Amino acid sequence: MKRKRLVLFFSCIVIAMLILLISLTNHKATMPEPTAAVTTQPVQPDSYPNKQENKQIHKTIREITDESTARFDGEYMHTFTLDAVEGTVSQILLVHMRNKGRTSFTYQLFDPAGDECKRGTLAPGKQQTVQYTWINEQAGDWTMKISNINGSPGSYSYSVQNRS
Repeated sequence: MKRKRLVLFFSCIVIAMLILLISLTNHKATMPEPTAAVTTQPVQPDSYPNKQENKQIHKTIREITDESTARFDGEYMHTFTLDAVEGTVSQILLVHMRNKGRTSFTYQLFDPAGDECKRGTLAPGKQQTVQYTWINEQAGDWTMKISNINGSPGSYSYSVQNRS
């Protein structure tokens, strides 16, 4: 009889923990207010169908953009378009990032073909500039993915620059 009560008790604890976990992971990411150069649209990455809804910022890059800040729960993605410049073979992409959150995050830079070009980790309060030389055949929509290991809320600011 005591064993049945103990099993029932632990089953209730497990169910309560699962309900709490589900309720904590159902928060939506918040987006910065759009400016004239920024348009926003929600996306749900195919590779993470069970994650919270992600947001995407789409930008056409010619010169450095104003710094934007993004708040996220566990994961965040944004895309920007790089246009090929006639008369050049390659260009330099610079992504300036600052971790404004309380936990480290991992960043991944993907080219239009979906190939990972850069990856790294940024600690809270730190900033970094990621540099990548790309060729005209890589013109198109690039993606920067930000994620932290424990799914906690995070915040980072970024700006993008393309040099010919």
